[in-house]
Amino acid sequence: TLKPTEPEFLKTNRSAWTPKLDAKNNHKLFLERVSLITHWHDKWNEKQRKQLLVHLLQRTTESEIFSIREWIMKRMPEPLWRVDPTSVLPKWLMLHIFSYLTTAELCVCSKVSSHWRYLSEQDVLWRHRTASRGWFLPYSPPPTQHGAWKQYYVMCVKNSEKPSLLVD
Repeated sequence: TLKPTEPEFLKTNRSAWTPKLDAKNNHKLFLERVSLITHWHDKWNEKQRKQLLVHLLQRTTESEIFSIREWIMKRMPEPLWRVDPTSVLPKWLMLHIFSYLTTAELCVCSKVSSHWRYLSEQDVLWRHRTASRGWFLPYSPPPTQHGAWKQYYVMCVKNSEKPSLLVD
């Protein structure tokens, strides 16, 4: 017996659920699936939602990532993505945050911008690192001299037989 052939508009593309040529039914099914996924999403816990997002993002193309980025940027207040936190937060707070960085990380921070360099070379960040290695400045730097302890630390590391001392 011969199988009756399906009409062209019922032929599917990669899924038995997606009509290939019937744009109206294709769109209708798409909207139904979005509704179903949204319904599931609303019932999942935060961990499951994050897993879904990671799974979807791993499958996205570069142009789709760019579209997502644009969508996010339009919805975020401008200061959150354009303002350098080191210029908004108080100096004492930034120095406290920088104090948790390794010496190598501080050196990397000094390359970000002139303001980050100014902060990452503050003597308060380098004095303890230098003294804990047994290195002490042979003079008291004047208040106008910036970065004396970092300069001395780098000089001592260069003159040391153990170059690994640059890293905490």
